[in-house]
Amino acid sequence: MGYKERKKFICAQGPTETTVNDFWRMIWEHGLELIVMLTNLEEYSKVKCSKYWPDEVRGSRAFGNITVHHVSEKRYSDYIVRELRISKQALNSEGQPVVENNGNAKRNGDCGMGELSAPTSPQTKSESRLVRQYHFLMWKDFAAPEHPHSILKFIKRVNEAWSVAVSREVVVHCSAGVGRTGTLVALDCLLEQLRDTNCVSVFNCVAELRAQRNFLVQSLKQYVFVYRALVEYAHFGDTEIPASRLKSAIDRLRNTPEGSDKSLMEMEFEKLIRPPVIESAKSCAAGGGEEVRSRNRSTDCLPYDRNRVILAPLPGRDYSTYINASFIEGYDNSEGFIITQDPLPNTIMDFWRMVSEHNVSTIVMLSELGEGKCPRYWDDGTVQYEHISVEYEESESCPYYTRRHFTITNNKSGDWCAVRQLQYHGWPTAAGHVPEVTRGLCELAERTQPSDHDNTRPVLVHCQYGTERSALFVALCILTWQLRVERRVDVSAVARKLRSQRTNTIDTVLQYEFLHRAILNYAELHNLLDDS
Repeated sequence: MGYKERKKFICAQGPTETTVNDFWRMIWEHGLELIVMLTNLEEYSKVKCSKYWPDEVRGSRAFGNITVHHVSEKRYSDYIVRELRISKQALNSEGQPVVENNGNAKRNGDCGMGELSAPTSPQTKSESRLVRQYHFLMWKDFAAPEHPHSILKFIKRVNEAWSVAVSREVVVHCSAGVGRTGTLVALDCLLEQLRDTNCVSVFNCVAELRAQRNFLVQSLKQYVFVYRALVEYAHFGDTEIPASRLKSAIDRLRNTPEGSDKSLMEMEFEKLIRPPVIESAKSCAAGGGEEVRSRNRSTDCLPYDRNRVILAPLPGRDYSTYINASFIEGYDNSEGFIITQDPLPNTIMDFWRMVSEHNVSTIVMLSELGEGKCPRYWDDGTVQYEHISVEYEESESCPYYTRRHFTITNNKSGDWCAVRQLQYHGWPTAAGHVPEVTRGLCELAERTQPSDHDNTRPVLVHCQYGTERSALFVALCILTWQLRVERRVDVSAVARKLRSQRTNTIDTVLQYEFLHRAILNYAELHNLLDDS
């Protein structure tokens, strides 16, 4: 039961090859419209759940006398929404489904990719219903999501679908139907209790759930995660903004409440930099050693060990795997970006090794050339760095930036790739300042969006320390992608996640205000100020 029995959950194990027909019978017989899936089909090289929907969109597949048509699916940052239409086939006199297949009924997920033929029994009409599946992708068995805001957003989307459904019951399943399933159900109940009463009892809630199904909330990590998610929600609230309310929401955030000396945006930013729970410091041991000190522009701006970029070792050169650079997750949670400091004269070779080894597609340069600034790390011809050759091809001046093209060749393997560099020219030189005009960076963000045929190569972004400018640009790229896909943005959540991946990023209210201003400008330029 959900909070105050407003909602009912059916907690189930993931269907197996022998139970998948029964799973769809349950959906049909209980008139269910909403499925929440919290497992991937395979994890840790083990099958966690049988695929209970057709492989291809617009395909169909029979499960006993229930046929599932895959109507559509849409991928979001952490989850997929699938629309499935299920129909019940006519039965013959022996109670078996009538399916044209040399007289044999299809069982347990045997494929039938064509459209259904008309029922052969005139006494039984074929019925069909629409079922939506919300499939969360970023949650491994026995573990918990790294970022609470991702599951909080997912629960919000599920509840939006539930609010317009006829059925009051929701099927939730992971693999065994206890750990991840129980965690999500507990969170849903506790979030409603928090909104209703401004307090929660996690222990009592989990105990009541376990009285109804064994082992719900299975591990300590999951139990702790329930607390983490509730604290995050209580501290930050719901910071998501629909596209249609983007302008009015930002205007409201700029207001200063009566009796206060800070705007609502400043208050929201202070919550960002002063989280309610101080987590243990992330290790930066690889960049903190004396042996690599000369390769860092500042000892205050080091990559976290957990997501630092690692180079291939070079024979005879100690510590050759280190470079001051961090992988940053893009909107789709892939390692879509690399943030790094401006190359030093003694790290230019490592910079180009990183570009080659990690198959970088685009370099975004947000710094100025000159003494004491970023060195010109390319030549007008071809330069050799160990086994990497960098050939300058051409350049082109654009309104806000200069575009250059290079060919990078690995002389050991013979592999080569084309790389473009986009050098932005509109950043104020004064420390801590942000661009007054956002259009140039918005256009640059648009130019670096991944294409359908080339979405696996990361974008490398660099500025002086790989903190201030680079982080703002990457955050803007993620926000523009989120706006296009979801027609909503969450500046606070994007900033929180980025800050967890690299030190000293988005740490002034000027930068935070810039992100709001820039994404609004982008939405206006591209006519995205609606929710559809």
